[in-house]
Amino acid sequence: MNDDEARAVILLAGPVDEPPPGVDPERLLSEGRKRRQLRNLVVVGGSALTTALLVVLVTVTAGQTGPATAPQTVQPAVAPTTGPQPAPTLDPTPGSSSPGTTPNRTTTTGRHPTSTSHR
Repeated sequence: MNDDEARAVILLAGPVDEPPPGVDPERLLSEGRKRRQLRNLVVVGGSALTTALLVVLVTVTAGQTGPATAPQTVQPAVAPTTGPQPAPTLDPTPGSSSPGTTPNRTTTTGRHPTSTSHR
């Protein structure tokens, strides 16, 4: 609604084509403009502030992720055997504690080869 239409509505509100006593149409229009400007400023400012806070929140949250984990080593599948199991070798291998003991079968990631990861 433009100013001329607003003036016409104010004038039609009274019993005659003149504004009611004590009512200044120009003052009403200027106050209405000021309120609309203030309302628009609050809406735009609130939207900008919300956007800025979301950007900061996402940035801070993204910066707190832990270091990338090393890829897990996949152990090859072994077919089940029905016959007798071979005896473990007694040769020392890298990672075994001493000759004559069962070799250490941990992977480079420190997990036992029979453990599974469900990722």
